Amino acid sequence: METIFNCKIVTPMFLGGADNSLHAAPELRPPSIRGAMRWWFRAMMGGIICNNIEGLRKLETLVFGDSEISSSISIKKKSEKLEPKEYARRPNKTGTQALTKNAIDNNQSLEIIITLNPWVKENKNEIFSAAVESLKLLLTFGGLGNRSRRGFGSLYWNNDKSEKTILEEARKNFIDFCEKLGYPESPCTNIPSFPCIAKGYFDVWISEESNNWETHLINLMNEMSSFKLSENRNAIGDIIPSRQASPLIVHTKKDSDNNFKLVFSHFRTKLSSNFHIDNNNRNALERVLEENLNAKRIGVFI
Repeated sequence: METIFNCKIVTPMFLGGADNSLHAAPELRPPSIRGAMRWWFRAMMGGIICNNIEGLRKLETLVFGDSEISSSISIKKKSEKLEPKEYARRPNKTGTQALTKNAIDNNQSLEIIITLNPWVKENKNEIFSAAVESLKLLLTFGGLGNRSRRGFGSLYWNNDKSEKTILEEARKNFIDFCEKLGYPESPCTNIPSFPCIAKGYFDVWISEESNNWETHLINLMNEMSSFKLSENRNAIGDIIPSRQASPLIVHTKKDSDNNFKLVFSHFRTKLSSNFHIDNNNRNALERVLEENLNAKRIGVFI
């Protein structure tokens, strides 16, 4: 089994190079793609079997492998040499505050190829489908590299389905996968301990369109900078009292007419015990999405 995704880079990718310095040539390698796919696999699977961490670990290992078990799938990247260019990681700032770094330039094409490894003999269709759906979620809602939660590293793929349809199809295939492996659906009744695409704990917002991705990201960075100064700053993660990744993930969406929108995935998670995000924090963030970034909540399948 094999599926090929023809993609185009929408926004610059801040990926590490061989020496990991600021001006090293960035590299896009299959492990980066695989790691991001695993994240979205966990998010969707978590919404189906919720806090069954042991079950989640077993299902993830069955698809992606671990330190002792080989992956059931192979990820390959095919492209011409991807050219780098220096970009500001904080485009709303100037000078040294802009944090300029080498990135893989946008508007370049590549293929991402998923193949089922030949030694897989059981549950082949379910395993392969789960991997493909994980990549679709990544391409629709996420990105690759540093600052991918703030709209960088987004990819375009030739797809005319809505975000709602992508979620519905992924959820159906994941449920089939779980049931075949003996893990029936178990909806979340308490706030999840990690980001889950689950009813009541996940929302999608989409901004108005623009013909310029830079304007979108500058506006986004300005709003996030202001929000960090508010009493509700926990809602977008922080490093105090402990490092917590933002539960808001931003994808830069491009359509076939070269129009751009921002897709916001907002996860309502518990995070760590010493990093509290309450409903006031979350509601304040969603007001910023709606009022300041002109985004609208879409009716998703859950």
